[in-house]
Amino acid sequence: MSLHLSEGMIARSFWQELHSSLVDEVAAAEARSILDQSRQIEARFPSRTGSISLHSIKTIWLLAHYFQPSVIAEVGTYIGRSTLAMARGAKPSLNALFTCDMSFDCWSAPEEDAEKIRYFGKTASTEM
Repeated sequence: MSLHLSEGMIARSFWQELHSSLVDEVAAAEARSILDQSRQIEARFPSRTGSISLHSIKTIWLLAHYFQPSVIAEVGTYIGRSTLAMARGAKPSLNALFTCDMSFDCWSAPEEDAEKIRYFGKTASTEM
């Protein structure tokens, strides 16, 4: 007898487990904090916001926490929601996060995250 697990079955199981992890409440609180921090920048660009939702911030935080990368390269910082989600989720293992945005230079890392985040505003990914 053999066991057949489809990619869909594995994916559903992974996402369900990720969102029911022991750090889910921590991720939710971090996501709310990140959303609140980005509101001031978002208000300056109300018609151009293409940023991510609270749920997406939390999911990215959980993914970074799960995989614990030591280095992250992100393309498209915009107002920094995903940047902070990755930096804070991967905090125990993160050595450096490099991020750029070709169109905007409106973000800077909060003081508590600035040591590990290197932001390249108005810079293409190939230049970063």
